[in-house]
Amino acid sequence: MIIKRYLLKAFLKVFFILFAGMNLLIAIAGLVERYPDISEFNPPFYKVALYLFYTMPASGGYLLPMLTLLSVIYTLGQASRHREILIISASGGRLRDVFKPFVTTGMVITIVSAVFTNTVIPESKRLSRHALEEITREPRAKGVMETAQGIWFRSGNQIIRIGIYEPHASQAREIGIYEINNGSLIKRIEAREGLLKEDEWDLKGVRIYNFRDSDRPFLHYDSYRLKSSKYSLRLLRAEVAPEEMDSSRLWKYIRALKKSGLRNIKVLADFNLRLSLPLACLSMMLTGVYLSTIRSLSGPAGAGIGIVISVVFWFATTFMMSLGYSGVLPAWIAPWITPLLTSGIGIYLYGRIE
Repeated sequence: MIIKRYLLKAFLKVFFILFAGMNLLIAIAGLVERYPDISEFNPPFYKVALYLFYTMPASGGYLLPMLTLLSVIYTLGQASRHREILIISASGGRLRDVFKPFVTTGMVITIVSAVFTNTVIPESKRLSRHALEEITREPRAKGVMETAQGIWFRSGNQIIRIGIYEPHASQAREIGIYEINNGSLIKRIEAREGLLKEDEWDLKGVRIYNFRDSDRPFLHYDSYRLKSSKYSLRLLRAEVAPEEMDSSRLWKYIRALKKSGLRNIKVLADFNLRLSLPLACLSMMLTGVYLSTIRSLSGPAGAGIGIVISVVFWFATTFMMSLGYSGVLPAWIAPWITPLLTSGIGIYLYGRIE
């Protein structure tokens, strides 16, 4: 029991140090890359620090599997190097019993990773965007309201309603544009669908109601181009960025896209990656526990093999995701292949420990 507690405490210490350090380094690297654009606004230090703080969790979900593997290899590798694992084996103790707390911890990390990836990271991205807008004095999405009919916002003399919007392709359904002049509604434009560009909207299935033109009060067009402002499109994109939605909202958004006839393979694949990625934490824990029993892999050799496994894992995940994005594999299958495969390998390797 004392040995189990000692090893687990050492693992958690290494894990949290690596997690905090890696997230901080990645956040600082991102800030350094963006700082030339930020510095021209002469932001106060606290705003830059707040932006850095909000960006720190953004990569945490993707780091957790690698950090789990490196931490367990380092911790148990040190124990093997100091002959603690050998002493346990020689005294008749079962290594699998000693490693049970690590398996339980791996399950806990998997659950925490799932919550972190599906709730904390999207909120982190939303807050970091708002912090950046504060620094660069970019207009924020104020006055945006979401109802059962869609998203409503105002841009210039237009009040705009978008039923459903797919930001990657800039496609929209159920569009309503209400032009106001001196507090009076002068024109109402309804469109079945549209392609939204920076300063122009290409609308399809358009009905126009002119409230000030009695000769032509109603017009119908198969296609219609309408000048708009870059500000309105920026507001819309900021409001419906899928990467800033928690998984519950993102699932509702995906269903709304499907119902409206819009198709976004990337959003569906990214959503499944959020669900599948935490499984890698447990598989990396099981793999790391097995590798730590191999004495030749203790010390720098163990860290090296841990990094190699992590790189291979991310290469395979990226490759599968690219197949999902391109439609070669179904978007709901591609993100699960690598985590499930590594889980199977981890379970097999752990089963070989006596």
